[in-house]
Order: sequence, then structure tokens, then C-alpha cells
Amino acid sequence: NLVSLCCREPAPGRLRLDLFGCMAGAHPSVIKHRLGWLEASRGSSMLLEDLEALDIEVQRQLAEAVEAGRFWRLGGETPIPLDVRMMATSESSLSAACDLQFEPRFVEWINRFAIVVPPLRERIDDLPILINEALNQIQLRAEEPRKSLDPSAYRALATYHWPGNLRELIAVLERAVVVSPGQVITPDHLPPLDEPEALSRGVSAFESEKAWVLDGLRRNRYRRGKTAAYLGISRKTLYNKMRRYGLSPGTSG
Repeated sequence: NLVSLCCREPAPGRLRLDLFGCMAGAHPSVIKHRLGWLEASRGSSMLLEDLEALDIEVQRQLAEAVEAGRFWRLGGETPIPLDVRMMATSESSLSAACDLQFEPRFVEWINRFAIVVPPLRERIDDLPILINEALNQIQLRAEEPRKSLDPSAYRALATYHWPGNLRELIAVLERAVVVSPGQVITPDHLPPLDEPEALSRGVSAFESEKAWVLDGLRRNRYRRGKTAAYLGISRKTLYNKMRRYGLSPGTSG
């Protein structure tokens, strides 16, 4: 089983209680013994989402629990064995974090095995697979016939910058499934996906001009006329840039 917890706390100190548990009376909000997820998830896996928002005191306590192989409920005197497989997601690299935000021991432990996933805007080629899987999961939860995406709706999704990455994509599709009366999702069923031009097309939004051109090509499936229009340049200028950077279908970066 997998237990998922968001590190963006709705109230200060809430996540600490959720993780470690609390004895009755040890906290003003706890009137009876409270089981923490570290104890309840024994033998299972735990996913900490938005790890960059985790309180530094909770980081220290987690690091100490991992080193000791045990932890205590708040106000408790009996140690509890730690037997949970920990995973985490973060929008930023923890190795580049400042000391004021992250506990060094915690970063050393959680960063021992890291997988870097590029933002969704840099892997638009994955969009069909992600959309298909998201629609399958939405169908299972809703227990209704699966809806499909009209090609024009897909094009609208493919040209969006996705600042919220996969989470935003899933939210957009969930809304579209709810508002579409039939079995096909059209652009009319999508929420507004407007964004500043500098964000979606400007060179300044990318690490280099090559990355900017390559992003435009991928979003438009290497159709040069559409790519040139999307980038706001002429076809001749696009051809020259493609030759200069050696860009063609299959280019990885």
C-alpha cells in the first residue's frame, strides 16, 4: 500500500502530528491517543509530496528517526520501530537548497537515490500517453464510460506551457470530463489556458535559443509551417535555425 501526504501544511505543526502521532494531552488539539502515519504504515510505502515545503523541524525528526530506526509519538516514552519505505517528490533540486530551508542530514538521506523528471513543457511527446492514462484513471474513479479527446482539444493542450506540470494536466482533464455532456472532449470543454506570450513562446523562457526552437518543433510535431507561426518567425528563419542547431525529428536536445 502507498500512503501519500502533502508537505504543504494546512496549519502549523499539523504534519508533525500526522506523521509521528501524539499522546493524549501532549498537544492542545489532541484529547486522546493519536496514531501517526509512520506507525500506521508499518511495512508499507509513504510518498511525501511537495517536499520543498516540509518544515525544517520535521526534517530533523525524520532524519533522526531514520538514523535510529525508531521514533516516538509526541509526548510518548515508548519507542516505535520505523519500518516504512520513504519516497518524495519536489519541484526543485534539494541538493541546491540553502541551509536555512533544509536540514543537511535530511537532504543527504532523501537524496541518496534521486530521479530527475523534466517539466511537462520539455516532454510534450509524452502528452498522449499521460492523457490516455489520466482519462483511464478518471473513468475508473467515476465508474462511467471513458471519454475521448478531440484532436483540436489535444492541440490546445499540446501548445500550453503547463506550469503546474502533471498535476495541472490531471485537473484540467477532470474538469473537462465533468463539463462535457457527450463522450468527446472538445476545446469548448477545456478551461482557459491563456498565458503570457513571453512565457509560452519567448526565448527568455528557455535556457537557449536552440531549446526554444526545439520546444516549438515538438509541440507542433515538427510541422514547420505551424512551428514558425507558433514561434512568431518566418519559415525561412525557422529553416535557418534548424540547420544551425542540427534540429530534425528525433532530436533529443
